[in-house]
Amino acid sequence: MKQNLSKQPLTILYILLFSIAIMLSGNVLAVGEKATVEQLNAVVTNQATIDAGQNAAIATVDSKISGITPPVRAIGDVLPDGSIVFWVDETGQHGMAAKSFDGPASNWYDAKEVAENNGPGWRLPTKHELFILFDQRVVVGGMDGITYWSSTEADAIFAWSILFNPPTSTPATVLKTHVQSVRAIRHF
Repeated sequence: MKQNLSKQPLTILYILLFSIAIMLSGNVLAVGEKATVEQLNAVVTNQATIDAGQNAAIATVDSKISGITPPVRAIGDVLPDGSIVFWVDETGQHGMAAKSFDGPASNWYDAKEVAENNGPGWRLPTKHELFILFDQRVVVGGMDGITYWSSTEADAIFAWSILFNPPTSTPATVLKTHVQSVRAIRHF
């Protein structure tokens, strides 16, 4: 054990001397002949020179990127998966889409699964999203007179559902074991 401890101060001394040597060599280099601003600019310019071929390639990539525009969607658009847009943001690039048909009537637990089984991103709408969907019910296909599950839970045994009864929509908390309609939505 003493041998290891006696080597430790010597190792620290070597590291210290090595560090001092590095610092001094840096100072010696810095004290040497000073470069002018023009010389430094020439070095930087030479390192960053882009030839005409590279410049053309960069311009081509820039034009291709700037030419890419995401699709702008509107309420009522049918997406490639057959869903129908029922809400879009001010850019028209983001929004919500719903299935054009109901899933099988189910209790709340199964309704969540039915919606999610449509694929990645599909789910039951929240209570708020169901109100938006009610406003666009004609666009997404006949939802009148039907009560739909929302994903919004009231508590451990109740969840919110909404009766689509034009001209109004009626929200209510319902036992999760009760059977109601399912309309899946997703964001895009």
